[in-house]
Amino acid sequence: MIVVDHRPPLRRIEIGARPQPAPAPPEIDLDCIAKFMEQERVWKLVQQAAQGQGSVEE
Repeated sequence: MIVVDHRPPLRRIEIGARPQPAPAPPEIDLDCIAKFMEQERVWKLVQQAAQGQGSVEE
């Protein structure tokens, strides 16, 4: 008994067909970037407060 691997047929290439357009670049969510920057700013302030930097008594 001869066993042959099953492979799906190759995609047909049409002569003169237009090439597929390049995928569009991903959109950047500027609101998400602004939220991240705000979180980073707040976190730095929390770290400074925990270390005692920028206190009123200084």
